[in-house]
Amino acid sequence: KLSDSETELLEEAKRQSDALTVLEEVAANAMQGRFRPSDTAGVSEEEAGAFSVLGPANQTLAVDLVHSLLYHSWKGRVMRLLDDVAALSNKRVLDAIDAKYRVNLILVAVRGCLLAALIGLLLVYFLKVQNDAQVTGLLTATLPMRVVESVPVRTFSTLRTLAAEHAAKRRKNTGVVAHVDYPVLHAEVVPMAWVALTDVVGFA
Repeated sequence: KLSDSETELLEEAKRQSDALTVLEEVAANAMQGRFRPSDTAGVSEEEAGAFSVLGPANQTLAVDLVHSLLYHSWKGRVMRLLDDVAALSNKRVLDAIDAKYRVNLILVAVRGCLLAALIGLLLVYFLKVQNDAQVTGLLTATLPMRVVESVPVRTFSTLRTLAAEHAAKRRKNTGVVAHVDYPVLHAEVVPMAWVALTDVVGFA
């Protein structure tokens, strides 16, 4: 859809072009020896505009009309108006394309962020499931099944953290430096889950 400025320029170009067409029409009729009446007093507008006066063809007048400075200046004015319309239209289209590109770029960025967030959540979930599976395997190997089934894995994970802190303090106090897959108390070979259930009061 054309903008208001483009529409106004096109309408002005049409008015100028129509006036130029009238001049060309006078030149074409002059080549055939037909002219408008020079005295229009007492005649209607339609009669004044009609080429009703006949005479010899006037090629000189016709050539002067369509090759004069006035004609070419007038024609140049029409072409400049059309150039202005084309420039405005081109700018409008480019601005619309640029706006669309920016919107698409923002959408791509948003989708990328959402995808990254989703991947991050899936990774956290995967690590949690893996950690819970590890804790559950450790508990299953060291405790009776009825105990494992009655206590949530989250509770064991909390106790595991407390046990790790407590064990680290004991190692620091005793000067023992060791790395194991699970924290222990009293001995480096006692599983954390057993310690967590039998000596949890001492963690505080």
